[in-house]
Amino acid sequence: MAELPHDHAVKPALSSGQLTQLFEIAKAISRESSLEGLIDRILQDSRPWLRCDTCSLFLPDYVAGDLVLHSAQGGECTHGQIRVPMGAGVVGAAMESRETIKVDDVRLDPRFFAAADKKTGYETRALIAVPLLDGDVCRGVIEFINPESRDCFSDADVALSEYFAGLVASTLYRMEMAESAVRSALIQRDLDIALEVQRGLLPKVFPPFEQYGGLDVWGLCDPALEVGGDLYDFFPGPDGKLFFLIGDVSGKGVGAGMFMAQTRTSMRGVARSGGTPAGILEEVNSLLHPDNEALLFVTMIFGCYDPATGEIEYAQAGHNQPVLCSGSAGVAYEPYGGSPIGPFPMANCATFHAKLSPGDCLILYTDGVTEAMNAGKQLYGEDRLLAFASAIAKDASKNIATALREDVAAFVDGAEQSDDITILVLRRE
Repeated sequence: MAELPHDHAVKPALSSGQLTQLFEIAKAISRESSLEGLIDRILQDSRPWLRCDTCSLFLPDYVAGDLVLHSAQGGECTHGQIRVPMGAGVVGAAMESRETIKVDDVRLDPRFFAAADKKTGYETRALIAVPLLDGDVCRGVIEFINPESRDCFSDADVALSEYFAGLVASTLYRMEMAESAVRSALIQRDLDIALEVQRGLLPKVFPPFEQYGGLDVWGLCDPALEVGGDLYDFFPGPDGKLFFLIGDVSGKGVGAGMFMAQTRTSMRGVARSGGTPAGILEEVNSLLHPDNEALLFVTMIFGCYDPATGEIEYAQAGHNQPVLCSGSAGVAYEPYGGSPIGPFPMANCATFHAKLSPGDCLILYTDGVTEAMNAGKQLYGEDRLLAFASAIAKDASKNIATALREDVAAFVDGAEQSDDITILVLRRE
């Protein structure tokens, strides 16, 4: 007949022979390097130790809400062939109660999941279901079915099964941690590769002064995560002019990095045919939007510098206002305008003009600069950036960019970087 869960406040001690055998089983299990091999070893070694006909291991599938037969020894069951709804059957009851359940006659126990026998043709008479407890976590249930040469399992069998289940639970935990470490290492390797690819998309060689009539260009990008969504770029335009851009993709991580790479490639491809900055941005938008199911967007400034005159025409697509440091007009923010590209079929870009006289510079940046936050939840802010620019405007572009990054770092004073920081400086010598 069916029995209630046993209360095993004190488990019977194992004999010296049983302890030796358990130790040998533990050594054999510890040598397994894969989860599949580990489970096979557990099931193979447990059957002769418990002297039973069949041993099964059920592990939870929390997504489906089932306990899944992971493997079985001694019967005809295979992986995944039997699924028991969470909480159903004797194994489900053992999982929920976290107590060992011994059933002497399954015909008299209403919890018995008879559908499993019907599906496999196997006849279950008696069983022990033992939860695999690892501290407060139940990792599954191991089930021993049909004792050999006896009608039902004894209390001594229950004690043996619980000793064995403790070994199984700790070993499963070790294996899961090992596999988790391997997965983490593979993910980190992929992130490292993605970071190298992204770094390869950013310019590494900056043009000499004489190439664009004394223009001093410098940029840097510090992603908050391994892979970020910021970008800056510059490349030759028509008639000896220079195209330049800075952008910020919504979100962070690999997804933003991939969209950044797509945006940068599209910008270069479209700009090769020439056109106005606004027209180029609008065409890039038409390329990004159709496949942008995630509705990512890019704020951007895309401009064209004429070295003959120092004139700049640029398209503003909802990006942070650049700072123009002018010897004649002082230091001030340029206008804000337009909306991000990517999420909508039509782009709305605003066109502006600026001029760099000798000694003037234009500082472009992403919101990782102005929205950098210290431990007191204070933002670096637009006023602090303007004050910084006023104090350093006459320095070289590289010095301006690196000093701004250092000033932001000093302001946050060790607080975690929450967003990518990208800076691009154009200065006319």
